[in-house]
Amino acid sequence: MNRIKALAIGTALMISLAGCISNNTESLGEPAQGPDEVISVENNTDDTKKPETENKADETNQDDKKDDNSDDATVETPASKDKEASEAVDLYNVFQINDQKALYRGMGDTTSYLETSVALKVGEYYTMDEIVLALSDYGEGMGFASQNPANYELIDCGNDGIPELLATIDFEPEFTLYMIIKEIDGELVICYTGDGWSRNSITIHQDGTILSVGSGGANVVVASAECVNADGTYNYFYGVTETGSPTNEYYANTSKGEYKVINLDGIDLNNIFISGYYFTSDYNESEYYYTLFEMDDNRNDITSESTFKKCEELIKRFEKEGIKINTNEEIQEMLDERAAKINYIGPY
Repeated sequence: MNRIKALAIGTALMISLAGCISNNTESLGEPAQGPDEVISVENNTDDTKKPETENKADETNQDDKKDDNSDDATVETPASKDKEASEAVDLYNVFQINDQKALYRGMGDTTSYLETSVALKVGEYYTMDEIVLALSDYGEGMGFASQNPANYELIDCGNDGIPELLATIDFEPEFTLYMIIKEIDGELVICYTGDGWSRNSITIHQDGTILSVGSGGANVVVASAECVNADGTYNYFYGVTETGSPTNEYYANTSKGEYKVINLDGIDLNNIFISGYYFTSDYNESEYYYTLFEMDDNRNDITSESTFKKCEELIKRFEKEGIKINTNEEIQEMLDERAAKINYIGPY
C-alpha cells in the first residue's frame, strides 16, 4: 500500500510530487507524456486490403467470411485518433483566448473555497474570463479576485492518446483553481474542478489521476485520490484520514456522519498511526474502514505483525465500539477492488 504518510514530515506534506503540472501559457501542441508512452491502437481486423488479383481470386471466400466478421467491433485507427486529437487541441487553443466556451455539468466539482458549484450554473457554457468573473462575486459577500492569467497544459486522461486541457489559475489570497476540460462531441466540457491552498495541496498527473493532501490538525493528515478517465468521467477513488501518535481519545467516524469516541488512556501509541479509509466524497454517505501502521523515529515504515500485537488493547477498544481494525492486506484488497471498478490507472 502506497500510504500518504504526510504526517511523517509535518507541514512538509505539501510537497511537489512527480508528474505534477507545469505552467505553460503558450499555444498547445502535442500532449505531454507521463511515465508511460501512449501506444496507438493498431487496426487488428481481418479485412486488410489485398492486391487486386488476389482479391478477385478470393472473392467467393470473402463472401463466405462476411457473416463471420459481422459482429467485429470497430477499431479506431492511429490516423483517426490523430485527427480527433488535433481537433481537440484546436478547440483548447481557442478556449485559451476566450473565443470558445466550456460546459459546466457540476460533475467532479470538489471545490471548498472557490465554489464553482455556487458561482456557475449547471448546463451553462463559460469562457475562462467568465469563470473568473463569476468567482469574483457570487453573493453574500463571497468572491475572490484572480492574481494572474490562467496556465494551460495538455494531459492525457486514461492514457488513450487523446489530450485533455488542464487549466490552473491563482486567486487571492492563497487559492488555486484546477480544471480538467475535455472535447466531447465537438464541444468542451469541464470534467473536474478543485481548489488548493496552503493547507491543501493538489497534484494532477499526466494520466488524469489526482492526489489531494491536506492538514487536518497538528497530527492529522487528510488525503484523497481521484481521477478523470479517458471518456471524461470523474471518479472518486478513496479518501483517508491519518492520525499519528494519538493520545487521550480518538474520534472514529463510523458511517453517515456518525462517530464513536475511543478512550485511549493507558495505551502507548507513540509512532502508531490510525488510518480511516472511505470510498465516497460525500461525508454523510461514507463508510469508514480502519487500519494501523507504524513508523520509527526516522519516519521509516516498520509496520509488521508486531505492530498489531502491541496494539491489541487499542484494537479491543475499537471492537468494543463495534469498529473493526483491518489488516493492511484487507485494506489493500478494498483499494484493488475499487481501482478496478473505476479504471483507476495511477499508483496507490
